[in-house]
Amino acid sequence: MKVLVAVKRVIDYNVKARPKADGSDVDLANVKMALNPFCEIAIEEAVRLKEAGTVTEIVSVSIGPKVCQEQLRTSLALGADRAILVETDVSPEPLAVAKLLKAVIEKESPELSFWVSKPLTAITIKLGKCSVRSLACRRVRLLRLLNSTVRTSM
Repeated sequence: MKVLVAVKRVIDYNVKARPKADGSDVDLANVKMALNPFCEIAIEEAVRLKEAGTVTEIVSVSIGPKVCQEQLRTSLALGADRAILVETDVSPEPLAVAKLLKAVIEKESPELSFWVSKPLTAITIKLGKCSVRSLACRRVRLLRLLNSTVRTSM
């Protein structure tokens, strides 16, 4: 079984984010970026499934500028078999991300995909809703991992 894990580049959790001088956005100049900690957990869970013999291949995917390769290399170090970068020059809106992920999912045909369900930003919430509509899912199940037990909720 092939698993696809969507990973995101975020500001390192040890770094204090500062706004730009004009207050328009977060100042990302000379800021250390890292793999979203919840994406790390998703990759670790996929690796556990691979070690148990359920999964045969783990593919991590990220959408963003060329510097996202750094986070994809981290995902490979954590145990992913392959990494895909959908390179964009601008920061895409949630609907665009959902459509890009849909295209990757259609091309890769994974039996299971992990997306971060605990958002660090409100954009991640919108991404989930857009993705469900984009993929035309009739039924969605959220998987919550509690003490190594998978529980599903509708």
